[in-house]
Amino acid sequence: MRPGVLGERTRITFIVGVHSARQGLSLAALVLVFSLAGARAREAWPEPGQAGDVPAVIIGTSTGGSAARRYGDMRNVVDDFGAKGNVQVVGVTAAIASGSTALTAIGARFDCAQLNGLAAAGTPALVEVPGAGGSPWISLKTTISACAEASRITLATPAVRALRAVPITLVWGVDDSAAFAACAGAPRMCFVPAATYFVRDARIASGASLFGDAGLAYGEALPNGKASPQILAAPGATNVLDVAGSRNISLRGIVINCNSEPGVNGISGGSTLMELRRVTVQSCPGKGLGGGTRDTYTHIATIIGSEFIHNGTGISNLVDSTVFGGAVTSSSGNGIDMAAGSAKNNFIGLRVEWNRMDGYHFYKANFQQTIGGALDHNFRNGASVKNSIVLLSGVAFHRNGAADTGEPLADAHVAVAGPASKVVITGGMSEVGRNHDGTGNVSPKYFLYLGESTESPASVTITGTDATGFKTAFSVGGTPRRYHVDGVAGAMSVSNVSQPQVIGGKSLWGRGTVRILAGATETVTVPCYSPLAAVGPHAPYAFTLFVYASDNTIGEVHSASFDLVVDSGAVGGGSAIPLASRAYGETNGSGYFTFSKDTGTLRLSILDYRTDGDSFTLAIRNAGANPVGVGWELK
Repeated sequence: MRPGVLGERTRITFIVGVHSARQGLSLAALVLVFSLAGARAREAWPEPGQAGDVPAVIIGTSTGGSAARRYGDMRNVVDDFGAKGNVQVVGVTAAIASGSTALTAIGARFDCAQLNGLAAAGTPALVEVPGAGGSPWISLKTTISACAEASRITLATPAVRALRAVPITLVWGVDDSAAFAACAGAPRMCFVPAATYFVRDARIASGASLFGDAGLAYGEALPNGKASPQILAAPGATNVLDVAGSRNISLRGIVINCNSEPGVNGISGGSTLMELRRVTVQSCPGKGLGGGTRDTYTHIATIIGSEFIHNGTGISNLVDSTVFGGAVTSSSGNGIDMAAGSAKNNFIGLRVEWNRMDGYHFYKANFQQTIGGALDHNFRNGASVKNSIVLLSGVAFHRNGAADTGEPLADAHVAVAGPASKVVITGGMSEVGRNHDGTGNVSPKYFLYLGESTESPASVTITGTDATGFKTAFSVGGTPRRYHVDGVAGAMSVSNVSQPQVIGGKSLWGRGTVRILAGATETVTVPCYSPLAAVGPHAPYAFTLFVYASDNTIGEVHSASFDLVVDSGAVGGGSAIPLASRAYGETNGSGYFTFSKDTGTLRLSILDYRTDGDSFTLAIRNAGANPVGVGWELK
């Protein structure tokens, strides 16, 4: 140990072993490792999955007759491969003339000894000067060729645009890409101490593990107020970390920040058997996870408790993968984008919110399961499904469609299009509303919107779900499709549902609820698939209408059913001719159907068929003295 040197770590290792010549075995080795940190404090190397724990004693055996393996041979630190971790991100007041290389940055506190030493060694520090690259939003990206004083440096490239006492965030430091690639370029564990690093396209080899001790950032510079490993995208990067083609890799406890470098991805696609745990990926204009020049699909990934924030797309193109917990939020595009070929993925307990396009976007993506979690305030749909097979179970839907684009296929909690789609929604809960501060649009317009389809029908099943709060909970257009609704609260305004569900062998064409004030009349649209045109002019078609009414003021509940025989000659125009035969209710001479001649509190009439023959309208009049809640089913 060199006395008086505090800037370097010193390791003192004692190895005690017992060797048996007869057995040829090293029976035990006791290794005590002491690490003395210098000017930049380091946390002890943790055990796998236990970042922050301090191993005090390691006891092992060797069957090859060799001495016990040194702990340092299994664990490596990026600093040991030359990483400096000296990137500074500082708010300054900058001034530079157009065409000049002399930058004044009040508040920067440059370390001239270090910067001049790096320049002399041929490894000058990188620097980004926002706004000096030609317009207010373009950075000048160059290196520092000299440092004159704590607030003044000389750039290697002159400014294109002048800055005159402008407040900017200045970023400078050494490119540590080679150190990261060397440390994680072999099947071993690579520890990243708490510091800030410039990295671009660092290759993570098969079997490698890159880990630190970061809390989740959720956009903060220092996650949870603690010093953490921050890996920033160096200028010119395509991906911060390149994992394409790698197998059995692990990323834990690190923060990846693309620093809004145009087009950069945080973690490339193309890996197989990757684990992400407690990882934050933020400010990547490309994709948080996915993209790159090779295979863009990520296979058999396990992503646990990680955050994807302010990226172009949060997560894209997974296959046979699981995302558990964490959040995908504030993307400029879709939060989670599963394109053709993405299949058999599980999204469990995930918050997908405030993305400026869809929360989930599924396109030709099969067997996607979303279980639990929340879809909140995505600017377009909570989930957009086109020609995909998707399960949404136990999801909380809240205020999606916030952009109010006017497109039905963009203003729903769930929008389904394409003939090959199969969607099951079960146990969901929805809310409609504005932002927390009361501003913004009341959104969404629909709980479910099914778009046009001219090919084979899609299949949609919704059970045990709260869809209250909508003027039109479900809106369905296009050709006949398989459609099943059961046990759904608030699904009283179903628009143009072309085919019924089947319960107990009987078709259910529609159901709903409505509240009617005393003496008032409400109309409801009953969807009806078009069998009438097929049976010929004036051939009858029979329905059964079930109605129930609850008068909470006097505590009475009434119910009745009516057989309706309808003349199909009304299809295409004119008035329908309801030929009612009494089942349990009563009819009177005025064309009304009433519950009974004793109460007479509810009257119904069929007004007419719409000219398309796909629906007709019921007028429900409350003839009583109190408001009533009315439910109806047409079978």
